Amino acid sequence: MSVKIRETEPEDAGMLLAYLKQVGSETDHLLIDGNGVPMTENEEATFLSRIKADPGACMLAGFLGEELVAVASYQASDNQRIAHHAELAVSVKKACWGKGVGNAMIEALISEAKESGQIRHLHLKVKADNERAISLYRKLGFVETGRYPDFFLINGVYEDALLMHLALSV
Repeated sequence: MSVKIRETEPEDAGMLLAYLKQVGSETDHLLIDGNGVPMTENEEATFLSRIKADPGACMLAGFLGEELVAVASYQASDNQRIAHHAELAVSVKKACWGKGVGNAMIEALISEAKESGQIRHLHLKVKADNERAISLYRKLGFVETGRYPDFFLINGVYEDALLMHLALSV
């Protein structure tokens, strides 16, 4: 499955908001649910403009044909002492799970982070029971560095998050 990957643009706001509602309704492994994110299309467009202008941030969209099927991003801290660290996030539509889309998105994001010249470490949090994602992250070189007990509260149940890290050789 060949996914076309590009940076997001402010004009993608409406499409991204619809995508987030869909992926949020497909799994409990994300920080969002079927309500998506609480932003208007204009607020999302402003957010995407800020991401695009920030040298410590990147958001990529993955397409199969014209359909948005994945989003991956990283964002560094504004604190200059830790601005070389960035938090990674990725989501993929359920119909594309296990087909290499997530792998392609994360590899593209790692490449962007390296090319930035600013990011030296990528971090992420993943639900401790999300074995498919954990396996993918390990395959791409991420290592477990810790655990947050009771990090998620989903449907009245507390669940742990694993902390994972990738040191980039820039």
